[in-house]
Amino acid sequence: MRMIVENAKLDTIVVKKSDIKFPNGAGLHDKLNCLNACCKIILLDLYLCDLRESGGQVIADVLRVNTTLTRIYLQHNKLGEGGGQAIADALCTNSTLLKLDLEWNNIRRVGGQAIGTALRENHTLTELDIKHNGIGADGIQVIADALCTNSTLQSLDLSSNNAEVVGAHAIARMLRVNKTLRKLDLSVNKLESKGVQKIADALCVNTTLQKINLYFNDAVDIEQAIIEVLRVNSTLQSLDLRSNFLGSNQENEIRKSWGNRKGTLHI
Repeated sequence: MRMIVENAKLDTIVVKKSDIKFPNGAGLHDKLNCLNACCKIILLDLYLCDLRESGGQVIADVLRVNTTLTRIYLQHNKLGEGGGQAIADALCTNSTLLKLDLEWNNIRRVGGQAIGTALRENHTLTELDIKHNGIGADGIQVIADALCTNSTLQSLDLSSNNAEVVGAHAIARMLRVNKTLRKLDLSVNKLESKGVQKIADALCVNTTLQKINLYFNDAVDIEQAIIEVLRVNSTLQSLDLRSNFLGSNQENEIRKSWGNRKGTLHI
């Protein structure tokens, strides 16, 4: 567990994940209450602490009342659908958290849909990492729909969530209207050629996204769509197309289109 706190005498508390665990959230509530009584906790890192669903509920309870936390890291905690939903529900009323990392927690469709609902209500969160959660196309559609109106989230990691072509269509619709998102990771999502094509079409009209990761999405024959994006979109600064089915000639054509653009092209 790692915490950064603000207090006249204490600046930082660091406890490595190997030093302490909270199985099913046991002891976590008391620990946080004790620290909160003497410090202002601004960062909470509970990576690999075996929180599970009960621990997720404890975090949700904290988010409902805490007014100092700005960053929470909860990777690899087996929160499940229930824990993910509880935290998402708390985000609907929280007004201070800026960054949330829920990587590898198996929140699945229910948790993903709850995150989507939260993004309609929350007006503070700027960074969200929910990669490797099995959210699926249905959950991603709800998240994408929410981002059509959300005006605060700037960075979203949706990698390895089985978005597939259906999810890609929802993301493409969002990219046509969203004016806030700057960074989007869609790697390893089985988007296939049709999905990547739809997203490329949306990037031709999007004027705010700066970084997109499309690594390993089983896409073929997408070079013309990408070249068109690079012709008309002057905002994009980072593009990752690695591990898709591009021939050497196609890669060279994309590199030529990238030209002297500032930023990074991975291909």
